[in-house]
Amino acid sequence: MRIAIGQLAQESNTLNPLATTLADFEAFGISAGAELIERFAETNELGGFIQSLRAWPEPAEIVGLMRLMAWPSGPATAETFEVLIDRMMAALAAAGPIDAVLLALHGSMVAEGEPDVEGYLLRRVREFVGPKVPIVATLDLHANVTRRMVEAADVLTLYHTAPHIDVMGTGKRGATA
Repeated sequence: MRIAIGQLAQESNTLNPLATTLADFEAFGISAGAELIERFAETNELGGFIQSLRAWPEPAEIVGLMRLMAWPSGPATAETFEVLIDRMMAALAAAGPIDAVLLALHGSMVAEGEPDVEGYLLRRVREFVGPKVPIVATLDLHANVTRRMVEAADVLTLYHTAPHIDVMGTGKRGATA
């Protein structure tokens, strides 16, 4: 079984006049492929995904997509949004056949021209993998859960705590959903 994992997360504040750019994601650190799996096996939702998948009776082949994360700020520029989505979708296309997708999202990312970045990404992933491949997403407990997100994903699971001391546990819940 081949499971693709990835992360796109940024908490957008629509009242913040400072736009989020690709440089903000690069400053936080972008990881892909095997590096993503190696670097995040012990932390955040990605680590929860990885640890849970490795504990299955028949461990899954974990396919790292992209980890794209930035600190909270204003909405992402349209150009940044396009690059982020293109990178995630290119990684998914390069992954080859997969049996499920696990995405660590935040649930409140906004971009110029797209108020529902997570819903947009989930819809694009659904269109790519088809109706039979399970898609699971993890979200912050104050996520803006939209109809598009619900329609595209099979499971949405949220943090239970603030401060977020259960991010790895949320990833583990997502991987066992």
